[in-house]
Amino acid sequence: MAELHGAAGRLESKNATPSLDGLRAEGVSEEAIRRAIIVEFGSEKAAFDAISPEYYVVAGKPFKLTKAGTDFF
Repeated sequence: MAELHGAAGRLESKNATPSLDGLRAEGVSEEAIRRAIIVEFGSEKAAFDAISPEYYVVAGKPFKLTKAGTDFF
C-alpha cells in the first residue's frame, strides 16, 4: 500500500490525474496495479470519506472481511 500511496503523491505533486497508466509510469509493480482501484467523482459533493465494506465477493463467493485471512491483504 505504501507503494501506491507514494506514487499517488508523486502524481499529485505533478498535478497529474491519477490513472493506472500514471501509477505504472511512477514504477508501481503490476501486483499492486492489479489490486488498485481509481475512482473519479463528478464533484467534491459526490465524494465520500472512506469505504468500509463488511463483505467482499471473491470468485463469486461472499465472505466477511474479518474472515478474509492475511493472504487477502
